[in-house]
Formats: sequence, structure tokens, C-alpha cells
Amino acid sequence: YIKWGIYDKLYITSLIPPATAFSGTYFLILYGAFKAIPHTYTEAAELDGANGYTIMFRIIIPMVIPTCATLFLLSFISCWNTYESFLVWYPSSPNMAYGLYRFQSGIGATAGATGIEETDVFAGYVIVMIPSMILYLSSQKLIRSKFTIGGLKG
Repeated sequence: YIKWGIYDKLYITSLIPPATAFSGTYFLILYGAFKAIPHTYTEAAELDGANGYTIMFRIIIPMVIPTCATLFLLSFISCWNTYESFLVWYPSSPNMAYGLYRFQSGIGATAGATGIEETDVFAGYVIVMIPSMILYLSSQKLIRSKFTIGGLKG
């Protein structure tokens, strides 16, 4: 990897599986979200004279935004909490989780011998958790709107 010039490069982060939003499970969830939209919405828009782009960008995409927000939140938390890739591939560009891992590894078998207490490590866990919690709390209403959306008459 050093010969190819991709070792210790942050632009490779986009190729790491947790960072790719439309691969694997995330793709299946998005596919299910698009398939769950009733065809009645598109038929009604076609009867009103809407073209394909209007249907896609004014009807379908707004209905899938809560699912996309949920996937973004899961992807962010996954990337925020990973330290393995930074440990192996980006040693000169550590993130918070990698720093917390290095801090925690100083505890060892004899707690207190290195001057690092377990309470300090748990305080670090809380600090690392704060951005994920703020992102979740700020997008909670959008995520929950997926369960109350509707507009078809029966």
C-alpha cells in the first residue's frame, strides 16, 4: 500500500465500507424505502400533468428524506466511533475514537500505575459521545416523521 501511495492518506476514507452510504445494508434499506412508496402518488401526479422529474423531486425524494437522515446518522456514528482504520491506515491523522483508544490502552493490567484512572477513561467516553448525541437529538423529529407520513385517502 505504501508503493501505491494510499497508505496514510485521508482521501481513502471515502472507500472504507462504513463511510460509503450506498453500499450493502444501506442500499437495501434505501431500496426498501423507495419500494414502500405507494404507486398511487405517482399515478395521481401523472394525472395532474407532472413529468418524471417533478414526480421524483417533489413527491418521491421528500418521502425518502427521513430514511436518508437515518442512514446518515448511522453512517456518521459508525465512522465517528471507528478507531481500527485510523490505527492501521492513518496513524498520522488520528480521530477522537483513536485518541480515546490510545488513552484507554494506557490503563493496562495495573490500573493507576500509568497515572490513568478508569474514571478518566469513562469521562473520555462521555466526551466522545457528545457529538453523536447532539446530532441524534437535533434530527430526532425528522427521523420519527417517517412513521407518521401519509397522504392517501382510502
